[in-house]
Amino acid sequence: SSHTRQRSDLCTCTMEIVDSLLKKDRIDANLLGMESLQLLTSTRASSDSMVSYASDVVLTGGDFSDVKSTLISMIANENEGHSDSDDSSASSSSIEERYHRKMRVCALTALANALEAKSASLEQLLDSKEWAGDDGILSFLLSEMNGAQAYPHEAFLAAKCTLNLLEHSSVMRSSALEMGFSKAALLGEEVGKSAYHLLGSMSSSLSKVLSGQVDTVAK
Repeated sequence: SSHTRQRSDLCTCTMEIVDSLLKKDRIDANLLGMESLQLLTSTRASSDSMVSYASDVVLTGGDFSDVKSTLISMIANENEGHSDSDDSSASSSSIEERYHRKMRVCALTALANALEAKSASLEQLLDSKEWAGDDGILSFLLSEMNGAQAYPHEAFLAAKCTLNLLEHSSVMRSSALEMGFSKAALLGEEVGKSAYHLLGSMSSSLSKVLSGQVDTVAK
């Protein structure tokens, strides 16, 4: 129907704007693009059709593979900007680091949203090599969780992504166990007790899924 086509055109046009913001050579524009992607995957901020479309882009690339690769590289490069710099560039570097950290939070949130939105079809949608292989997305999430003491909020978001994924994919759950996520979840529980309760409860839920204490995987 023409209504469906209009909705589809709107989704495409919106994603084109996000794509162009992420490609600009200005970090404030890049942040705006990543914040937009976070909102487009959120059921509280966007329509069901937009959330579904944006989540497909985040997880598979669709017609916007650059958007997906930018998001994954933001999550992968968690140590970018932590290098020492000389005094002259220290202040600009710290501003850039703040922007990068905000973008990483948006990227992790968008990924968690997308995994939730597409939970029923994750087994079909996701490429297990891209997620569980060497330098796969799971390894980036694990490294984020292992940094819980320095960055508890990012660790919480990484745990949320992992939980959304493992609840619906037995293949990924096996990989996560082999990679050592159980230990990272225990660290999250410890840090959560003293510093960040959301991290603690999310890590506890993740521990239960990893140890097989709860029924998982969509029927």
